[in-house]
Amino acid sequence: MHVIVDTNNLFHRLHSVLKSKGTIVDDVAGRNRMISSIFDYSKSIVNKYNYENVWFSIDSEDTWRLKAYDIYKENRKTNNDFVESCIDEFSVRLRAKFGECVLKKDGYESDDIIACVCKINMSKGVSTIIISSDSDLNQLIEFTGFDNPYVLQYDPDANKKYHYMPVPLDTYAPKVNDDLFDDDWMVPAIYEILKGASKVINKHEKIILKIISGDSGDNILSCYRNIKGKTTSIGEAGAKQVMESYPNIEDYEEPNLRQIASKIINVKKSGEINRIDEIVNNLILNKKLIILDEVHIDGYDVLKSYCQTFLNSPPPNNFRNAHV
Repeated sequence: MHVIVDTNNLFHRLHSVLKSKGTIVDDVAGRNRMISSIFDYSKSIVNKYNYENVWFSIDSEDTWRLKAYDIYKENRKTNNDFVESCIDEFSVRLRAKFGECVLKKDGYESDDIIACVCKINMSKGVSTIIISSDSDLNQLIEFTGFDNPYVLQYDPDANKKYHYMPVPLDTYAPKVNDDLFDDDWMVPAIYEILKGASKVINKHEKIILKIISGDSGDNILSCYRNIKGKTTSIGEAGAKQVMESYPNIEDYEEPNLRQIASKIINVKKSGEINRIDEIVNNLILNKKLIILDEVHIDGYDVLKSYCQTFLNSPPPNNFRNAHV
């Protein structure tokens, strides 16, 4: 099993919490506090698992999404310069302690790297635990039993702290047998971790909602906006109505997109049939920005080659007991 930490997600969320409480200043002392807190918190989470390797994925400063969509994430309100300096120093200290356990590739986001790592691991029969509260990563979840490689996501938010799963855990509950020498009697360690700390979700639901209604966090706009010349857009409530007719991620492929665009117009009762092509193009763009796979990630082969180099390297040493 590998564990991969969505480093940017943890840093930005911690900074937001500390700022809202007024308990941090964006200075050297604040940076050291952020780094120590993230490291200790990450260690407390990942050390629960019987892992072979731990990776920390980090956004690059300039990504392919910015080239495809120039307003991507431009509405972020946090002090990005300070948080980025914390992440940069964190990665330097990690590399000094553990070697190349930091995954950062020019042109790619942490989400891209995590998706690629999960895909490679699955092909090699290796399971992956993602540490992140980012709902975009829900789409990567795969679980068909403990005998097969899987991908699970642990949400470390204070009000959640559970693993997202595509099926109820009891579906694959291990058999209990009184025969001590029966292999079925053995309970996988991960089962004990998941028991009482897992939540079943539709792994594509939030992705489909974002494809239709946009994502305010990343400044991805709705596929249907400025309805009848006003500032109105189809939002999440309207997107849910569309999903009643098109509930599966596979539905959002050609030749269905024009039908979906017509449905969107009908949901908003605008009558703007002349805008079907525009809506289709926006759906295609939003899919590209949101879906994490080899089809939608620009330069996926380059990213795959990069990730494979690191996945073939030995694991970092002494992570369980170390400090930065």
